[in-house]
Amino acid sequence: MTLSVSDPLHKPSVSVRNSVSVESESVRKFQYWSTQKVPSTTPVFLFGNTLQRLGLTMPFYEFLERAYHESNGKDFCGFYEFMKPGLIISNPQLLQSILIRDFDHFNERRAMRLGKVGGGTGQGGWCCCWARWVVLLGKVGGAAAGQGGWCCWARWVVMLGKVNPVANKMLTNARGDEWKMIRSVVSPTFTAHRTRGIYPLLQQQSELLLQNVSACTNLSSCCLQTKSLCDKYMMGAIASCAFGIQQNSGDDALLFPEMAAGLLSLTWLRAIKVMVLLVTPRLADLLGYLGFEFTSKEFVFFKRVVRYTVDVRRKAGTWRGDFLDLMRDTKKLSEDYMTAQSVLFLLAGYANTSVTLALALHHLAQYPHLQATLRRELEVAFQESRSRRLDYDALQSLAWLGAVVDETLRLYPGGPVVERVCTKDYTLGSTKVAVKKGQPIIVPVWSIHRDPANWPDPHTFNPERFLPHNKRDVKPFTYLPFGVGPRSCVGLRFADLAVKEGLVALLSQFQIRPCGSHSVHPPPIHSKIFTLKTDNLLPLHFTPIVDIKSIILKESTMYPLLSWEKEMYQDVFSKILNDNAAV
Repeated sequence: MTLSVSDPLHKPSVSVRNSVSVESESVRKFQYWSTQKVPSTTPVFLFGNTLQRLGLTMPFYEFLERAYHESNGKDFCGFYEFMKPGLIISNPQLLQSILIRDFDHFNERRAMRLGKVGGGTGQGGWCCCWARWVVLLGKVGGAAAGQGGWCCWARWVVMLGKVNPVANKMLTNARGDEWKMIRSVVSPTFTAHRTRGIYPLLQQQSELLLQNVSACTNLSSCCLQTKSLCDKYMMGAIASCAFGIQQNSGDDALLFPEMAAGLLSLTWLRAIKVMVLLVTPRLADLLGYLGFEFTSKEFVFFKRVVRYTVDVRRKAGTWRGDFLDLMRDTKKLSEDYMTAQSVLFLLAGYANTSVTLALALHHLAQYPHLQATLRRELEVAFQESRSRRLDYDALQSLAWLGAVVDETLRLYPGGPVVERVCTKDYTLGSTKVAVKKGQPIIVPVWSIHRDPANWPDPHTFNPERFLPHNKRDVKPFTYLPFGVGPRSCVGLRFADLAVKEGLVALLSQFQIRPCGSHSVHPPPIHSKIFTLKTDNLLPLHFTPIVDIKSIILKESTMYPLLSWEKEMYQDVFSKILNDNAAV
């Protein structure tokens, strides 16, 4: 006998009906882009492309490459975050519109709001509003304070409406007028003039980096874990420049690496928290009320450090010239705001800058002719400055050093994607494609930087692309390691300076080369997108340089000066070689 669904004796169960309803709704939502005739990636039931995009079911870069090359992502294409539609955009003209010209339509990043319930900054979310309503009804009904019941519980909900107010004050999480205020204060602290003042603090950390490597090599060649060395260098740099903590200066200096590691580690529990905060902030609020903790002990530690440092300096009238002092001098930021920006400095600057330095060293070890070119440039600069220590201006004038850093960031951008959120309904250029308020926009920086149409032979490490005479040929909006526009990274000058200082310190004192089969090339990149990192510690051989001029002479014989070197400093370099020959 054939059973009919309409047969009253054989009605489908509630669970079956609900399942069919959810599936139908999912299918309908996953047709959003096809109804607009926009190419899109293939979504997975309920999850859309979320798991792929975060690198949980495939490496994040594989998803970006597929979207870019197979789904029209090199122009624009749709994707789905769970069942919410979004756009992947790579077209340079469209990027100029979204990131700069029509910024008022895309002036927010995706933020993990942990303040008022539901992520809002005004009336809060549904739960907080409902709780206030209950309190009001309790008052209207004459309920006395302390009588308990729903009214008492509702007051408790309102008081817990702030889960982590410090995190909300980060520049990346702030919105609207609050973001404008923080940006107006923080941006001036990263001007070239201000960064110049922080440079001596970075030099102190590079001296410690040299001491660490020298202690391991002890005048002989030694294989070291480059990533660990760079991590320690950048941890010290951020502790010093962002929190005012000097190495071996007390308990906070000892605790800082442990607390920073805890804040930066990505456990499965933390990954789930991040997904909940990004995708369903209201659920995050509800979980917070039920005792699920979103504020870590590390946040509490960093807040205490900032408060203590600010109090000590205020009472003693001392000024160190670090990031804290620069913020304090504005007299516009509270301690919570200063703590938030210092923690953001750690979150955004530590891992990305450390891995950039490590990857630059890795590639210079793989290509000794590029390393020799950099060492020649450094030696000329030392000779011209008559010192083995460069000042800020001399460091920033080094063309090949800058090109090496820029090329490293092209191949391995610290932010593999740039994200924006549509804040006002928008029509995408002349395409007539409608972008709705609240829809996410992804710029696949990783894929744009590796597109042969933008970069000839894109997978080859070639710093010459970024020499002054070649830089003018770079197409606008195809090089985006720090984003672009008003929401771009404010700390890019500090990151650039820290990497350059680390390279100068190490390559003026050591020759580096691969550690045989242990130095895998290309370096393996971690599959998850939360931040760019390598899957190993990038081991390299470090050999101390005892006689720099003999090394320069030998390398120049093996790898003659390039044409641009001859134009820029042939006379000075010839003098160095002649002086060496005379000796």
